[in-house]
Amino acid sequence: MTGKKETIYAGIFSLSSKIIAYFLLLVIANLYIKESLGQVMFILSAFNLILIITVLGVPDTIIPWITKKKDTKSIYHSLMLFSILTTTITIIAFHNQKWAYPIFFMFPFILTTRFSQAYLHTKFKYHYSMFLGIIYTLTVLLLAILLKNLNALGLTIAYASGYLIESLIQVYLTREYIKEILKDPLSNLRIKLSTFQSYFKKGIATTLLTLSFAILGRIDSFILGTISTYENVASYNIASPITNVITLIPISIGLFLLKRTSEQENKKLLKKTIRISFSAALITAIILIIFTNIILKILFPLYMNITPYIAILAIGIVSYSAYYLISIYLIGKLKPERALLAISLSAILNIILDLILIPRFGLYGICIATTISHLTALSILLFQNKIGKKFLLIYPMLAIIPITYFAGDYKIVVLPISLVLLYLTRFIKKEDFNIIKDTINEIRNKHKTTIHKL
Repeated sequence: MTGKKETIYAGIFSLSSKIIAYFLLLVIANLYIKESLGQVMFILSAFNLILIITVLGVPDTIIPWITKKKDTKSIYHSLMLFSILTTTITIIAFHNQKWAYPIFFMFPFILTTRFSQAYLHTKFKYHYSMFLGIIYTLTVLLLAILLKNLNALGLTIAYASGYLIESLIQVYLTREYIKEILKDPLSNLRIKLSTFQSYFKKGIATTLLTLSFAILGRIDSFILGTISTYENVASYNIASPITNVITLIPISIGLFLLKRTSEQENKKLLKKTIRISFSAALITAIILIIFTNIILKILFPLYMNITPYIAILAIGIVSYSAYYLISIYLIGKLKPERALLAISLSAILNIILDLILIPRFGLYGICIATTISHLTALSILLFQNKIGKKFLLIYPMLAIIPITYFAGDYKIVVLPISLVLLYLTRFIKKEDFNIIKDTINEIRNKHKTTIHKL
């Protein structure tokens, strides 16, 4: 089946990018004072929030659009005008933070990058985008070191440069497609406005969906920064990325599922991917908690107190590994609005809980709020799509995460027990090992063929 080995590649590149990103966190956590780091993370949270609105569902919604050979030119040109307007407005709005200007100039570049990504995804080349994520992170890392004396400005320039270089390479890889959509912009805006209006209905649903995901993910650090301290923002932005390594699993599988669903509806495939994603995410979470203290001691000694926050967040992220794929399935069917209610309600709940819990419990408050919201989204989407009964065992299985945390010196024992439980509850099946074996053989044979040709 086309896309299996690409999914493996995407996962490997994503993991590599995450490892480099953790090294980046290590560097900036030690090179920059907490105040400067917190300021930049606060601005990046605001930037990511605005970016979600600006790109209007690209690349996810545009992937099935391209697959079904619908017009994308007028959509690109309309959104490009909007991104330029967004750049102007944000520069005016943040005029007191001039050190943040470099990142706000990136909106048009990132929009073009997203269209390039969408095109590559339709060709089962989503691993290219994941590889470019490595280039992005390395660029940020290098410039963050070189520009450390500029404090917040230097770090902002580093992130902006990473986006710019990634965009230029992405555009080069898809230069023929980009040339095509750049043709005659005025004509596309004037004659095919109806196309954009049709896209807007789906795009706004995906935007609200993505926005809700972002709130459930890291945008709530923006709220943390407004009602708490920048030191707490810095700590949260260490704990959250460490936990988010688990998201590599559903995101990689989701790339494959989105393309397949765009071509043909397949609910059996959805159930299979949920099962695999949840099992792999739970195992990863257990391993992460086992080694958290070692990771923090070696890489982030100033943040040794964030261990419990990682454990709490892990419960929510493992829940996310299941319901994220349901939303991707619905986006692939061009029915993002069916996932919108569940995710938006959970995001609203997250905001409300943040406002209630952060002033009283600080970092514990934001972590608990996020996890409760993830569990809410999982419950609604499972039962809304009539697969709740099949996955009821997800809830007791999630209890393994706090059990691992409180197991103390016996944490390692939880891992083999969990693997047995996953097999007995049929979250892991024998056929999964055959799929992995076949995919590895396919990759190996491809490499042998390439070497033989050389």
